[in-house]
Amino acid sequence: MKKIRFTLLVLFVALFVVPLAAFSASEDTITIGLLASQTGPMTFQGTHIINGFTLALDEASNRVAGKTIKVIIEDEVMSPAIALTKTQKLVEKDHIDVLMGPVNAAAAVAMRDYVVQKKIPWIIPLAMPENLTLPPLANKYTFRLQVIPSQANFPFAEWLYKKKDIGKWLGLASIFRQAVIPWLLSRKALSRWEGRCFRRSTRR
Repeated sequence: MKKIRFTLLVLFVALFVVPLAAFSASEDTITIGLLASQTGPMTFQGTHIINGFTLALDEASNRVAGKTIKVIIEDEVMSPAIALTKTQKLVEKDHIDVLMGPVNAAAAVAMRDYVVQKKIPWIIPLAMPENLTLPPLANKYTFRLQVIPSQANFPFAEWLYKKKDIGKWLGLASIFRQAVIPWLLSRKALSRWEGRCFRRSTRR
């Protein structure tokens, strides 16, 4: 398990962090600002992100791809305003090369314009607002690590429409938010290609 974590860390840093930070980092050090919930109802998620990231760095002796990795951790405190203030501090005072976080969706929305304006490479590990990485807000500085519903459902709906031999199809989803969202996105995508949804049932 330790070897797997180390390998994943090396791949993550080599593929994302080093190329993104190369234009601004000092020769031997990459400074990462990690913004996560350490207080409030989302503490368990923020704590896992921090623990996982620091554990992997510890096992790699804080050196990856020939560079020393320095991490500055800040608490977003489940507040969009505080998250933006902490982000400004990381960028303007700590001079980070890469920003990771936050956990809270509202905080990510509040931070977005400032981070893009400052052209800071931004990796979103958890916050869910899809529009951050979809047109027209998608940009070359913002990346996310988790899958969002539209990544699968829009291409799938297009494929369904182009498969002329498929006249009808059935979609099944549980009645809770994260299951209903993909269903709604599929309907929206189908409507783009003039497909129609004839009936939606909420039978349990």
